[in-house]
Amino acid sequence: MEAALDLSTIIKLALTTGLCTAIFNQGFAWLRETIQRREKHRLRGKALALELVGMLTAYAQKCNSLINTSEYKQREGGLGRYDFPDLPPLPPGPSELLPSSVAAGLQDLRNEAKEAKRDIAGTLEVVGPPEAVQVANYHCAGVGYAALKLANRMRRHYRLGSYQAAAASSTFASELREYYRAGHRGPVRRLWNGLPIYKIRRRGSRLWRWLINLLPTRP
Repeated sequence: MEAALDLSTIIKLALTTGLCTAIFNQGFAWLRETIQRREKHRLRGKALALELVGMLTAYAQKCNSLINTSEYKQREGGLGRYDFPDLPPLPPGPSELLPSSVAAGLQDLRNEAKEAKRDIAGTLEVVGPPEAVQVANYHCAGVGYAALKLANRMRRHYRLGSYQAAAASSTFASELREYYRAGHRGPVRRLWNGLPIYKIRRRGSRLWRWLINLLPTRP
């Protein structure tokens, strides 16, 4: 009786151990496949991001160059440029490889570029080239700076490092930032520019001259 009990216990234990081992092996295989799949997805996303970073950085440089050329022509007495660069085609790769915020940013950037071309064309047709030049520079600064920020976001996310200029004199990023800030002022700067500074200064000058006239003159 005891021998039969021991034999049935051994069989149950063997079956239970085998089932647990099978479940463990299956779970471990699933976990390994999941990790490998995610790593492959990350590497594909990083490769796509590397292409996009180069594309967006070159586009931002082109926008900055167009603004510089336009301002130079205006200083020389010309009208400047009122064309606007098209975004180059995106490199092949599904957007699911990228973070959702980056994929949305790419779509927003493309929509902004299309809207900029429509705005420039409408201004050129209705008003004329001088105003169209200003609108073109405004949009070049806005879309170019947005492309630069999106490239920097991908650099940080995938740890690609900062932009490595070929020469120490390469300052397109700082120039583009200044162009953007000059045309896209924040609420504090808009409030300051909205103040009647000229009137205040003129009244202050009048008050100062009035005070000077009150002082006794030397004999």
